[in-house]
Amino acid sequence: MSLDLSNHAILIADDEKFTLQTVMRMLEDLNGPEITAVENGAVALAHMRSTDKLIDLIISDFDMPETNGLELLKAVRSGAAGIDRATPFAMLTGKADQDLVDDALALDVSAFLIKPITSSKLQSRLQRILDTRDDTGWLLPGPVYDAIGLGSSVSSSFPLELAPQGGDFLTDLDKSDSTETLCAFHTIPDNAVLARDLKTKDGAIFIKKGITITHLIALVLSYLYKDNILLPHRDHQGNYGLFVRAPGSDKPDAGIASSNEEVFEKAPEEKETDIYSVSEGNIISRDIMTNRGRLYLGEGTELSPKMITMLRDLHKVGKIEESLWVRASGD
Repeated sequence: MSLDLSNHAILIADDEKFTLQTVMRMLEDLNGPEITAVENGAVALAHMRSTDKLIDLIISDFDMPETNGLELLKAVRSGAAGIDRATPFAMLTGKADQDLVDDALALDVSAFLIKPITSSKLQSRLQRILDTRDDTGWLLPGPVYDAIGLGSSVSSSFPLELAPQGGDFLTDLDKSDSTETLCAFHTIPDNAVLARDLKTKDGAIFIKKGITITHLIALVLSYLYKDNILLPHRDHQGNYGLFVRAPGSDKPDAGIASSNEEVFEKAPEEKETDIYSVSEGNIISRDIMTNRGRLYLGEGTELSPKMITMLRDLHKVGKIEESLWVRASGD
């Protein structure tokens, strides 16, 4: 059964006329969706900002003049494009450039379409993308995407200078009326206590609240944050950083676990499988790393259809291994 796109509006951006026309013909065979085709990201961005119509899907090339595919994706996810930030976004590419892939993943691209694209591959990929459109739990706040520097991890405009200046920070924190204070990742005071769980951008808990942040841990957190792996805490004013409290203010239930029995309980049963055999709801039991040593999905992450699609795409372009370790949900 072919994919029915009759009630969908699709925006395509590609400066290569042959690719643009080829993809358009493939889409037109899927019950004639409403297609808007443009020659670069700048024109696509202008269209998004001027239209009142819902855009159901964006297909964009990586390399385009004026505004490239990554810049266009960043505008969508940050909210600068003026459309739904969770709009499905498929990236067309004939390259397997690691920096481009890393940036696209950081910006939560929906899928990669590897050239030369065939009609069957396009149809199956779009089917998976649109089937998971209502799953928006992965979407981060707009400023997080806006802070991502293309070609580097985080732009210099990211609000890092959040820690109190001058005086003894821990003493001041201990005397404050608040039980927690936001500080910058690069100015985490030694022996401060983590006030809230710290998660990776994929939603997995990286460190639980209650942990004392030693100098070594602070250094590691700073590097991981710069590599866009950690999801920062946010206060009511929209500032980003890490919520900590002074030593001695720990709550009874804070920490990794409240007893040795909880810490050393029997590990859940896990199995090694391949990317093409995993199922929605499986739990990652061992971190999945890219071939450059970057954390992609952390231990404890529950696999959604979008994540499974991305894992398969990354394997096809040689960025991750085919095998992975998982356990059943609820183990």
